[in-house]
Amino acid sequence: MASVTLPLYSSPLSSPVDEEKRIVIMDGGLGTTLEQTFGLDISNTPLWSAKAAIEYPEVIVDAHLAFLRAGARIILTSTYQCSLSTFEKAGYSAVDARRIMSKCVQLAAEARSRFCEERKSPDPSNDLERVKIALSLGPFGAGLTPAQEFDGYYPPPFGPRAYTPGGENRNAFPKDDEGRRQEEEATEALARFHFERLCVFSDNEAAWDALDFIAFETVPLVREIRAIRMAMAALEQRHVKGKPWWISLVFPGGKFPEALGEGDSGKVPVRVVVAAALEGPRLTAPALLPSPSALGINCTETEMIPGILVDMEDAVQEFLEQNHPWLVIYPNGGDIYDPVSQTWIVKDQGDVWAEKLAEIVAKIQAGPERGLWAGVVAGGCCRTGPDDIGLLSTQVLRRQ
Repeated sequence: MASVTLPLYSSPLSSPVDEEKRIVIMDGGLGTTLEQTFGLDISNTPLWSAKAAIEYPEVIVDAHLAFLRAGARIILTSTYQCSLSTFEKAGYSAVDARRIMSKCVQLAAEARSRFCEERKSPDPSNDLERVKIALSLGPFGAGLTPAQEFDGYYPPPFGPRAYTPGGENRNAFPKDDEGRRQEEEATEALARFHFERLCVFSDNEAAWDALDFIAFETVPLVREIRAIRMAMAALEQRHVKGKPWWISLVFPGGKFPEALGEGDSGKVPVRVVVAAALEGPRLTAPALLPSPSALGINCTETEMIPGILVDMEDAVQEFLEQNHPWLVIYPNGGDIYDPVSQTWIVKDQGDVWAEKLAEIVAKIQAGPERGLWAGVVAGGCCRTGPDDIGLLSTQVLRRQ
């Protein structure tokens, strides 16, 4: 299968006004902002922010607008936990699920329209003023109870076993022939899951046209990275209008969640993770799979990102051919989430979060690896709100 290259740097993200300003500000954590800033209670539902899209659509628009007014020029849709299976768990039909998922995109588009109206239609040639919408798609584990973005304990056929409280949990298969067969089946199951979700949006022409990017977020497993690439390849076969897309990885405590093998306490190194996203054909997967337009790190502590980036940049250089990917960085606000109790352990970050992230972005732009990335998208994940994004935008502009 021929690969369709969709580099972010040739998309409207790049600026014809000033090519040196290759930094774009993204929004913060939508779900936690709906709770903290707008007072909604959505954490005890499998639908998370999509629940607000059903019950409080105007609040979703207001939240998007708050981020845009704070300086964000990319907003993520309220679809992170959306899938047909997640809606089924919440008691909705497949027809309702499709309607609501498309509605989430429409709400982001409505916020964009209102913001542009507020700005009195800025010069369309100035890409830094143009608002882009990214389709937020969480990993398979985002729809599990408890959520498994940070551990990757997936039930069969998606993984070796489901999470068990106090049990012997594992996210890696045995390194033997049977384990490799099971992992291949799990990868195919995950590819079907992601492809089904993509089809929900691509089948709705208005929703698909409103989207500028596709964001696969908080991915905790190598096999899920490969599954996402397989799903994007299958989408290409449907001759759907292509869009730039990224895979964003999660590194709780600075480590990728997947174990090296069954019973192994070591974690998969960054190089292997990057290889799964960018490498060409392998003996076990001879088809040429499309590669993402960008690589990301999200919902990871800010202080962990510099160390991860060192390993990520070394690995990216090995797999670069022609196109340089963008880098997408949106760390969490520093609070720690307990998926079992569904509560946050609060850490007082003050204004330090924005300053630290702006400093990281400035070093990327000025450092020896400057030419490695086509550009940088910087924003926030859980527990970062419009005020944080406003501070980040100010800090980034100050350093340019």
